Amino acid sequence: MVDHGSLSDNITPPGFEYGFRTEEAIPKPEWRPWHKPRKQWLRYNQWNKEIEALIATLRLQDRPLRYLSLPGDDLLDFRVVADLCDSTGVKKVRLVGFNSATDSVKSEDRVALAKQEVFSRDVVAENSDVHVDNFNAIADRKSIAYKFAVEKGPYDIVNLDLCTSFSGTQDEDSCYKAAWNLFEFQLNERTEPWVFLLTTRADYKKVNPHDLPRYWQLVSDNAQKSTDFHEGLSSAYVDVSCDIIENPVAHLAKLRSPKFERLFGLCVGKWLLSLITTSRRWTMRLSDSYWYRTKSSSHPNMLSLAFLFESCPVELTDPAGLASVRPTPVQAYDEVSQATDLLKKLIELTDLDVHLRDDPAAFEDAIAKSEALLGSAGYPVNTYRDWVLSVLPALPRRGSA
Repeated sequence: MVDHGSLSDNITPPGFEYGFRTEEAIPKPEWRPWHKPRKQWLRYNQWNKEIEALIATLRLQDRPLRYLSLPGDDLLDFRVVADLCDSTGVKKVRLVGFNSATDSVKSEDRVALAKQEVFSRDVVAENSDVHVDNFNAIADRKSIAYKFAVEKGPYDIVNLDLCTSFSGTQDEDSCYKAAWNLFEFQLNERTEPWVFLLTTRADYKKVNPHDLPRYWQLVSDNAQKSTDFHEGLSSAYVDVSCDIIENPVAHLAKLRSPKFERLFGLCVGKWLLSLITTSRRWTMRLSDSYWYRTKSSSHPNMLSLAFLFESCPVELTDPAGLASVRPTPVQAYDEVSQATDLLKKLIELTDLDVHLRDDPAAFEDAIAKSEALLGSAGYPVNTYRDWVLSVLPALPRRGSA
């Protein structure tokens, strides 16, 4: 005889006994920044847009789509990606995540319930999993976290949806070493294109000031090589000709928002570009990207960036002349033009808060999609709209700079 009480106590999250959600499983409303309609707008109109375009270029007949992210306790982006794969005919998707938030029984129960709901879907591959650790743990190549990441990869989409800064602060670890390890793995193990999605704080108080000299070196090198880059950097980013800046750290520290935030996005992009420059086997392009505000900011200080990596064609030569063919010319690798395109694209960042304010239909659609997603994760959404309206950001007047 099966002891159903002990079975549910040991392996089934409270409130989900025998496969039925009970009142105990429904959490009290605890709305967080990633529950806002703008995040749902990004999931559908930035993340899904990039993923769907990528799917069209991949050979997925004999393998699953592979997606790595930081899905949180409710696995919200896993749910959206699984829906996208269902709607686009992808047979299987491997969902891989890091979640360091499981530091309580309540959190562990939420993750267990979410995994049971999401991983039981037909479209989700059996070897999908969430590793209980911080993404930065893969900075150590001897760690279980690193082994977990490489065993599940390489990835078609890497999505680092951070609440803090990619660079860290003096009190927080940066993502540099972890990202370096992941990028080296990706760039050596892949030939097909892949997408890197990055959400990061970008305001000065959330950036490690010790990084500023090295950031400046990255962008000033391009300013010396390209007139277009020099002019764009001077006018749109640092307010003066970059040639006359004698103390870059002091100058950058005094930059007014949102110029510093835009410059930080450029510097992070330049660092990513520097990782692929030496091999010349890959190119990087910034796709449509956005910025928005945290609660305490009157200027955009969160960046939501989408990078596409594509392998470079190889010009094959025959020194012996035995094949009797001329090599097919290929476009030369040009880091400067890629950096200049990055600079120009970041000048065109869309202010998502303003966009949703000025497009009521898009705002209402984002609210509806958020309610549906959060409802699927067990949230009682009857108070959701009231919460959304109570946390709308303070925005400039229409038509003001």
